[in-house]
Amino acid sequence: MTIDNLGYAQKADVPLQGERKDFKPALADLASSESNADYQRARATTIDKTNSTVASQFGELKIENRATDITAHYVGSAEEFRKRGQDVFSKVDRDHDGVLDGAELSRASVSKDFSSKDQQVIEAMWRNSGGISLLSDDEVGGGESGVSMRDLDQFAGLDARAKRYKEDAPIETWFGHSNNFVHVDADGDGYLTRDEIGARLNDKKISRQEASALQRMRTSYDALMAESNDEWGRENSGITRRDIDTLVRERQVTAREVDTMNRVLTTMHQVHSRQSVHDNKVG
Repeated sequence: MTIDNLGYAQKADVPLQGERKDFKPALADLASSESNADYQRARATTIDKTNSTVASQFGELKIENRATDITAHYVGSAEEFRKRGQDVFSKVDRDHDGVLDGAELSRASVSKDFSSKDQQVIEAMWRNSGGISLLSDDEVGGGESGVSMRDLDQFAGLDARAKRYKEDAPIETWFGHSNNFVHVDADGDGYLTRDEIGARLNDKKISRQEASALQRMRTSYDALMAESNDEWGRENSGITRRDIDTLVRERQVTAREVDTMNRVLTTMHQVHSRQSVHDNKVG
């Protein structure tokens, strides 16, 4: 096992686990960096490009600011939406092509064959189909033709991911855009060990921001260390820069899911309010 000049532990070409295809060109750019300074510039550029991609597709996302209220907002909601959407899927999919297009969703949203709660979910899928369909890479030829079962699968476990998204924000803030890694890596071997994190936390001169990031890193040490398959023979050596980079990219993906779910829930609330007004008039 060797350490390259980017501070990464080297191994055979093993792809990052769970990587979305959107990030592969960025990863290639990072891998080709030839000095630490080049790495830092490439790393910052990659993160900025990723943020720009997310912003262009879903509107400007203030990730750290939005994270403060995610947990309360998402208790049970994402899973209920996924379950109800998949329960009605086959009934809405009239041509049985595995995709709910706009015409099918529009027709089903006013059909008497569905309960009021199912209609809320159906209309939410219809009005947010563009964002939902981007959550998985299952469209042939790049077209966004509608909502698939795989798209709805992306909401499975979102409650837990949203919670972690909030809790991991200090790590991205501190380690995501600067060379703060080397200040913690006391022996310069490319790994942040528990002892190094603890020693840095005992330094009374560190900022509150750094302390917050290190405390979260210590709490989620095992999960963070397993973020990427970047170690040769000894995966338990410590947290690497690549582990942190993988976490940052995963948080961007979660940001898409959270933003889309926000839009879905807003639509469902609007439909519910409209239904309530109608019921009151009828009553």
